Amino acid sequence: EEHEIQAAYDYANFKAQSELENVTLRADHERKSAYLAKLEIDLEVARENEDRTLVIRDDAQINLDSAVEDLEIKRQFYAQELARITEDLAVMEEVINIFQSRVANMQD
Repeated sequence: EEHEIQAAYDYANFKAQSELENVTLRADHERKSAYLAKLEIDLEVARENEDRTLVIRDDAQINLDSAVEDLEIKRQFYAQELARITEDLAVMEEVINIFQSRVANMQD
């Protein structure tokens, strides 16, 4: 009879411990499930942000390429205009020299 009482006591103790552990495990499971749901939302938000960032990056690259192309066109135009103006200046200096020479010859 003493063994039966001890066995019943051990069983009751085991059952109480098991129920306490089940409560703890359920609470832990609920906490981890809530955290998993949060992570799933965070992952979706991160993917949306990544998609928007990639679009922004692609747009920025297109704008950069366009600006570089525009600047190259302006650089070429500047170089052509500089060459033309330099040539015009040389011609004007030659005309001035000829004019000054003729004026000097007229005074003699």
